Amino acid sequence: MSLSQCHWSMYLLWLAWKIATAASVSEQADSKRPMTFLQAISFQFVNVKALMMAVSSAVVFTLPGDNYTLSVLLVGVIFTLINLPCCSVWVVFGSGLRRFLKNEQSLRAFNWSLASLTAASVALFYV
Repeated sequence: MSLSQCHWSMYLLWLAWKIATAASVSEQADSKRPMTFLQAISFQFVNVKALMMAVSSAVVFTLPGDNYTLSVLLVGVIFTLINLPCCSVWVVFGSGLRRFLKNEQSLRAFNWSLASLTAASVALFYV
C-alpha cells in the first residue's frame, strides 16, 4: 500500500462520514443561504475541476499555429452545446430529488446510502 493510497483512503472515509452526518433539512435552512449568481461565477475561478477541464481541453483539442483561435472557439462552442443539455438534466433531477428529500427520514437514508457507497469505493484502491 502506497502513502498516496492511504491518504486518499483516509480522505474518502472522512468524506463519507461528513456525508452521513450532514445537517438535516431544518438545520440547513437556518445555517446557509445559496450562492448568488455573481458568487457562483466567481467560484469558477477557484473550481479545480473546471480549471483542469479547461486546461486539458485546450491542450488536447486545439490546433497549433494559424488554426489556434478557430480551434479554441470551436472547442468552446462544442463544450457549451454539450454542457447545456447536461446541466438541464442535472437541474431536473435535482428538483425531483429535492421533493423526495424534504422528509427527514428520506434525507438521512439518502445520506447514509451515499456515504456507504463512498466508503465502499475505498476498496477499489486495493483491488
